[in-house]
Amino acid sequence: MTHVLVAHSDEGVREAAVVALREEAGHVVAEASCGVSALAALRLSEYPVVALMDHRLPPFGGLDILNIASIDEAGGLFARHRYVLLSTWGQGIDADGRKLLQRLDVPVLPEPFELTALIRAVDKAAEAICGHGLVSVRLSHLRRVETSH
Repeated sequence: MTHVLVAHSDEGVREAAVVALREEAGHVVAEASCGVSALAALRLSEYPVVALMDHRLPPFGGLDILNIASIDEAGGLFARHRYVLLSTWGQGIDADGRKLLQRLDVPVLPEPFELTALIRAVDKAAEAICGHGLVSVRLSHLRRVETSH
């Protein structure tokens, strides 16, 4: 089971994504309508999250959140979570933004997108979380807690 954050400024897009990810893919899904809420959700999450970030979230967008996450060494925002940027490719992403996406290896899902493409993007990002041992760390922690009682 994957934990997903859908951070999008458009309520209709957010709602469709949440329903598809919960009902069709069986993921645990939270949502945010602005950059402030999205960043808070990522910081407070106890679990690794696949964050679907709208490029144009107010008051700061997905690229801004990626910038913050990439320099947040103490909080581990980038190391703990995986990100997918949702954007109409090429609109509003300057050269620095494209370099950031490339450097951080963050995929861009072009909008409008098919919900099946969204689910595939989440599943691929979730594989990266598992590949980095984040899930196994959680499981080993749970085992330690269970055996200590």
